[in-house]
Amino acid sequence: MLAPSRQIVIRPDEGGFMVEILPPFTEGASFDQWEPTLKAARGYAGGLRMCLGLKVLDLAGENDG
Repeated sequence: MLAPSRQIVIRPDEGGFMVEILPPFTEGASFDQWEPTLKAARGYAGGLRMCLGLKVLDLAGENDG
């Protein structure tokens, strides 16, 4: 059976937004981080995407606008 592919997930969380890698890495540091704005969360997720080569799933449900 293949392991599920990892992705970076942005989701609303307690007045801000949580950026997580799911499923989480079992070794090493966690890259999960809470950000106060969607812009900051998307920026952080974009940096992770460039560094780790993972896709971003944005569950924030808000427009860029």
